[in-house]
Amino acid sequence: MQIDHGKCVACGNCIPVCPMGAIYIDPAVNRATVNLDECVECYTCHRGMSKEHLNPTLVRTIRGFLKLLRIRFDPEPDVCPTDAIAPHDLTWPRVVRRAFIEYKRPLGLGDWFIVRTWIHEIVDDGVQVHFEIIKKSTGKLSCDGYFDYTMVNTKTGRAESIPDWIKQKYSI
Repeated sequence: MQIDHGKCVACGNCIPVCPMGAIYIDPAVNRATVNLDECVECYTCHRGMSKEHLNPTLVRTIRGFLKLLRIRFDPEPDVCPTDAIAPHDLTWPRVVRRAFIEYKRPLGLGDWFIVRTWIHEIVDDGVQVHFEIIKKSTGKLSCDGYFDYTMVNTKTGRAESIPDWIKQKYSI
């Protein structure tokens, strides 16, 4: 994912929406930024937020004026007032070929949890990513499972071998 700094007004509404914690306000540019090393391209921030399409200059001006009056202006949670979040084109998109989840213990509404992910295996035409979801208050496993991803050529729509540079970058 990417955030258009020309549209972003640094409201911070996108930060709690990201399940990986990959979005943060960069103090150097005073805009929301995506840490591409942490982002897993799940599109939760893009799909999960309403988009208002307001003029960024107008929103920044209003926020600046209200700040002078010591009044805080925050748009509704889960709303990007200027539609600044945009997916970037993946040169090697992936397709979930198979998913498996095994539930161990339930999570309740409002429970905090920790998600751990790791690459279990890289094969010629795909990768298997395992995950665990742990209830933060007890430290107990709530569920675990895996996803099998296949790399797909954007031009042909067919499965492709994973390039060596990707294998080297993500192999242990």
